[in-house]
Amino acid sequence: MKIHSPPPQPPRRPPPAPLRPLAPDGPAPWGGWGFMTGGFAIWAGFILLRHLKVLGLNGALFSNLYDLHRYPGGITGGAWLLVWARHAWHLALAGALAAAALGYGLRALALLRLEFPVRGLRELLALAAGFSILGLGQLAGGLAGLWWWGWPAALTAVGCAFAWQRRASFRNLVPPPPGAAGLWPLAVVGGATALLIVAVALSPEVFYDSQVYHLADPFAWAKQHKITFLPWNFFSNFPFTFEMLFGAGLMFGHESVAKLAHASIGFAAAGMAGCAGAWLGGTAGAGPSPDSGRRAGWLAAVVCLTTPLVGNSAWMTGIDAGLVLYEIAAVLAALLWWERRRVSPRSFLGEPHWLVVAAVMGGLGMGAKYTLGLTIALLGLGVAARVAAPGEREALRGWMAVFVAAALPWTISNMTEAREAIAPGAARILLGAYVPAALAAGAWLVRRRGVRACLRGIRRAALFGGIAWLCVSPWNLKSLLFTRNPVYPFAFHLFPSFHARAWGMDYQMGEFREYGWRPFVEWLKHPWWLTENSGFSNNSACGAYFLAVLPLLLVFRRVDARYRWLGAVTAAKYLVWTNLSNIIRYFAPGLALLGVLAAAAIERICAPRIAARAAGRLATTAFAAVNLAALLVFAQGSASFLGVVLGIEPERDFYSRERPSYPAPPI
Repeated sequence: MKIHSPPPQPPRRPPPAPLRPLAPDGPAPWGGWGFMTGGFAIWAGFILLRHLKVLGLNGALFSNLYDLHRYPGGITGGAWLLVWARHAWHLALAGALAAAALGYGLRALALLRLEFPVRGLRELLALAAGFSILGLGQLAGGLAGLWWWGWPAALTAVGCAFAWQRRASFRNLVPPPPGAAGLWPLAVVGGATALLIVAVALSPEVFYDSQVYHLADPFAWAKQHKITFLPWNFFSNFPFTFEMLFGAGLMFGHESVAKLAHASIGFAAAGMAGCAGAWLGGTAGAGPSPDSGRRAGWLAAVVCLTTPLVGNSAWMTGIDAGLVLYEIAAVLAALLWWERRRVSPRSFLGEPHWLVVAAVMGGLGMGAKYTLGLTIALLGLGVAARVAAPGEREALRGWMAVFVAAALPWTISNMTEAREAIAPGAARILLGAYVPAALAAGAWLVRRRGVRACLRGIRRAALFGGIAWLCVSPWNLKSLLFTRNPVYPFAFHLFPSFHARAWGMDYQMGEFREYGWRPFVEWLKHPWWLTENSGFSNNSACGAYFLAVLPLLLVFRRVDARYRWLGAVTAAKYLVWTNLSNIIRYFAPGLALLGVLAAAAIERICAPRIAARAAGRLATTAFAAVNLAALLVFAQGSASFLGVVLGIEPERDFYSRERPSYPAPPI
């Protein structure tokens, strides 16, 4: 009898190694835990009181929000039915767009082999990918002259069919309970913020940028049923992923559908921050308790959602809330790839699929706003360092050395003292001496790491950047077709564009910078100035939580390398941002990442110390509540938005009053 031996099986991939604790047991790295807890409580309380003084909140500011007697007439039963039927229809259409995005995204993620360490991460990544897929579908239809209501309806129907096939995934989008009695007040604040965002999204659009181009350009294209060159609008040839979704909302009949679609993107951004906090806070490894990750996820998500820059962007047809979604997704995927290299450092790209996800998320985010390209560069540098270095600590040190070497002369050149003390000729001499020294140090580092290893890291980083560029290339091709400049509006001297004069472009790009040379002391005081500028403008309301949690960074000295790397990326983003622009909303993703770091520090590093953990939770809840109050005032403006939402004030009367997001009513 012939015996058939079983075919040889391929070697199974070893399970991921357990993560090291974020902080070892024992005394606090900087003094005793009691000293640190008391100092943090005093500092956070001082910042909170000062922030309340800057905002000037009082009861009179909220009385108009509920005063509905100023509107003529009353609320009749027929008006109630009509208004709420319209709102329900708009909510259903926006929900269908989100469901279609989920369906397309789940189909795309099925092409990759991924292990999701946190519940809901797959669905949130699918939403991020799906919104961009819908946007690119809208772009294709617009260029082909198909911008009738049937085109977005067909795209939405197909995506919803895909989502229905995987309808079990919808339950993963429902957040779990906070897992601690002390976090329920924070959860209530987060829920109230979400309700406020939806309510304001049902009101007419008053955001100035939307009236100029976020909504104006898609509306112009919808009227002619085709995407064409608009010579009178400077902004119409930017990457327009979200504007394509806004165009779908307009073709569905109302701008509220577009606003609600962006609100769903903002909620996905908060959920992505929650996933990052849950992974860092304990779910991905052996934390202080099984629920530490869930608690950290709630902290990070509510901090992201209640940050005024994110919250008030979510209810507008803007792009900054969506940019937070893609940036956190790219950084989290890069961190997961970084972690997987512990298991299989010799395989292709270490853990290839998470690196692909990071590149795709970054590229899709650049399809909404080019500013995410700075994060892609930072992550690409991290990829090169991680592949070339033999260990995590060596990779982080190499990454920081290269970044500091590149950023140091740039930062010094932006200091007033350096510009006044150093003549232009002397500056060129100093830079000429610095560059060879930096290159020599780089050559020494390459020799120490090994030439082959460094070349391998550079190749992987180039591949990472190539995948990201591939995802943003449709918008480069559109710009090339319409303006002769693939990276419009940048490099306009290299690529002469249609209907663009060099002096006018210089002036416009200078407005984007909004930055003047600053003294060194003023540069150091910049975080303090940001808090002073936390008023009721969509470009200034960054809150003060980021300043309150800065002392928590003192415990980062003996933590895991992936935690340090996230902190280093966030700090590098801050440094690059302060050298480029003072437009505060450009740093909204950095504020969300700071919230992730603070959440993991509170629920994991401080977890064994009850007083330290309680102080962190209390501070987070207090600042979230203050941010919610600021959002209420910002949404209220000179008159309550509830009048037009409830149907007792005409839209014309609503627009007749000055709003905080545009300087005067339209004529």
